[in-house]
Amino acid sequence: MLKENKNEFKRNNRYMVNFDGIEIPEFATQQIQLPNYLNGTWGEMKIIFSDGIEISTSEAIYKIINEKKWSFFRKPIFSFIIKTFNSVGECIEKWKVVVKKIKYVEFGYYLINGDQIKNVKMIVKPLNCKLL
Repeated sequence: MLKENKNEFKRNNRYMVNFDGIEIPEFATQQIQLPNYLNGTWGEMKIIFSDGIEISTSEAIYKIINEKKWSFFRKPIFSFIIKTFNSVGECIEKWKVVVKKIKYVEFGYYLINGDQIKNVKMIVKPLNCKLL
């Protein structure tokens, strides 16, 4: 049985993101910026997803945009929880982020001479962030 090292630092590759209100699987999030706070407001957050064939991140984000679920009246459109894990897989930190606006989406690009995984980038504006 593995034992947790109490003096261990958090690693930036031990995380998982669970989305609520948007059909994006946990394993699709390749990079996510943690919440930031400045002058009484939560700042924008950048998220980078891998775009799957069977479960398309592009389709999930486009669906939110196309259905006009975003609101200019501070009504949330979706939320997610960022979980951080220690070396033995126990959850040691959780952030709940409620998103009020999708500010920017880049649906990726194709390369004629490459074999990289297609990514989708999104910048969101949180209504609220909470360390659980």
